Amino acid sequence: MRYPKDQNDQPVYANIRRERGGWGATVTFGWPFASTVRRYVYATRAHARRADIADAPGQRGRIE
Repeated sequence: MRYPKDQNDQPVYANIRRERGGWGATVTFGWPFASTVRRYVYATRAHARRADIADAPGQRGRIE
């Protein structure tokens, strides 16, 4: 699988881990370079694994 890259040409991974009462995931927009990178928190790990930058709070399990 290929991942988008940051400004230093390093891959940006989803980096899913437990945090703030849920599961955090790094989401990106842009290819091949990630122009937007954000950290969202989801209710379950399964939701975090399917994280998308377009998710709004309360949508698809997103908490914050």
